[in-house]
Amino acid sequence: MVAIVYLLHRYQQAIKEHQRRRLKKKIACLLRIKLSSRTRNYLITASLGNSNNCAWQRLYHGPDEGSFIASTSLTRSAFQVLLGEFNKCYVVKSGGGKRGRPPKATYKSTVLGLLLCFYTGTSDSSSLCREFGIPPATLNRLLANGEAALFESLTRLPDAQVRWPSFADQVEWGQLIQLKEPLLKHKFGFVDASGTPDSDPDSAS
Repeated sequence: MVAIVYLLHRYQQAIKEHQRRRLKKKIACLLRIKLSSRTRNYLITASLGNSNNCAWQRLYHGPDEGSFIASTSLTRSAFQVLLGEFNKCYVVKSGGGKRGRPPKATYKSTVLGLLLCFYTGTSDSSSLCREFGIPPATLNRLLANGEAALFESLTRLPDAQVRWPSFADQVEWGQLIQLKEPLLKHKFGFVDASGTPDSDPDSAS
């Protein structure tokens, strides 16, 4: 009986080893084919369709607020406020009545949406190209030019600035914090992921 179990065990090991060898051989063949291929493939405009009828346009003009927030991290009203300043800072150098080829992204809202999806989402470049209907070269150019315009837009918006509370607010918040945590005195807030030396670490709760 022991001999039969041993032989079955050896037989199963032999099958697994044979399967591993076949898998390694297949992977090696695929790698060799990939390395021998000299043809490069790109996303082209014809395969992406019209950027004015892309997934982003359906999301932007669609009724679902939650999907818009999940994609851009902003509500539609906040997006429109930011877009108002972005329109002033982002310059389109080609298009109707201008020299050069017409832009792939016709609307400035598309450029701003691309930036926000790029910052807040996990999509790679290919996914963004398909979502916005633009080729990779245009994607990189829009991100580079749009980032400069977005930075300038944020400096103009008061709500985008980092502002400290007034002294009266600091005192009020400090009293509320001390009511909940008596050992925390004269503290009105905290900064996440920040470390500061404590002059009296033994008194910390």
